[in-house]
Amino acid sequence: MVADRTLRAARRMFMVLRLLLPAALIGCGGVDSGGTGASLGYGPITGLGSIIVNGVRFDESNATITDEDGLAVARERLQLGVMTSVEASAITGPAGDRRATAHRVRLFSELIGPIGAIDSTAQTIEVLQQPVRITPATVFGDGLSSGLASLQAGMVVEVFAQLDSESGRYAASRVELRSAAASYSVRGTVGQVDAGARTFTLGALVVDYSQVSASDAARAVAGAQVRVRLQTSPTGAGTWRATSVSSGQRSIADADEAHIEGRVSALESAQRFSIDGVPIDASAAAFPDGTGAIVLGARVSVEGSARGGVVFAKEVHVEGEEDGSNSTYEVHGTVQSLDAAARTMVVRGLAIDFSGTVRFENGTVDDLRVGRSVEVEAVLQPDGVGLIARKISFEGS
Repeated sequence: MVADRTLRAARRMFMVLRLLLPAALIGCGGVDSGGTGASLGYGPITGLGSIIVNGVRFDESNATITDEDGLAVARERLQLGVMTSVEASAITGPAGDRRATAHRVRLFSELIGPIGAIDSTAQTIEVLQQPVRITPATVFGDGLSSGLASLQAGMVVEVFAQLDSESGRYAASRVELRSAAASYSVRGTVGQVDAGARTFTLGALVVDYSQVSASDAARAVAGAQVRVRLQTSPTGAGTWRATSVSSGQRSIADADEAHIEGRVSALESAQRFSIDGVPIDASAAAFPDGTGAIVLGARVSVEGSARGGVVFAKEVHVEGEEDGSNSTYEVHGTVQSLDAAARTMVVRGLAIDFSGTVRFENGTVDDLRVGRSVEVEAVLQPDGVGLIARKISFEGS
């Protein structure tokens, strides 16, 4: 018990130091900002037809799109629920229709690996022994047509998520099949370290880091946030052998205007905290929802500017846990197919049900037809597959 208390204290100290160090370096001139861009978006994709991230519609048609390692990925991977970082031009337009042109889009997930336990009642799964929570905002990808009910133990999936450092659970924003994954990966906080056995824990997962480089091995520190690549089979001892151990802290570009959404991952105070490892200086920020809910694990969004890896907040909003009232999606595009009797349609490959109460703008339900340009505001189906329209606006003629 004493050891557990010591470990928790070490973790808290590490988190505070990780939070304070970037700002301290800025104050003494120790970080080269590398120039300032115009805007930055960080969070899950909540709209398509130009991707929408944290309320801003980014035109990504000419952007460079990569994964977290800088490798090019297909534009088709920009789907609802995918976690992204977007570097873009200045944001223009009124509230509710803010737009920018993306230069670079990076995708990043928290987990790639096999499913262990599945609890449909609790709406949770385990991936690489990490608990993953399925929420009303969790989108399921192709091949998972029944959402959570489609999953089976042993399936290899990629989980886009936000880690709740307080509970140790990942809140999934999207789950996709990854049966051909050449390696597995997990991003989390180092728990216990056995320097003699060359192992450390990430939650219940035991990682063997005996085969990684000396610089990677140096990251095996209790409380450190790391991203670990693993071989696709466990060792005979039940551990998983790491092929690399890198920093798990997200890097962000400098920007005059930054929009960040995520969970509080380190907390000194309501004015000094981190979101998904990104330090936030909110000492000059407004808190429209108050400061009381700024706690470890809280889901928040921040508007401000970014410099030297730190976001200087102007406003901090508390989003609350994902539910139908705060987890809406937006799709812009042409109607690809239409079933008037069933009152369903497909836009940008997404099945949309408009059989319920729907508000129409610039037209009526009778104006829906294949080829018509529409903007749809919707929520997810209960199984996380397809959308339920709440508002349909007609665009153009």
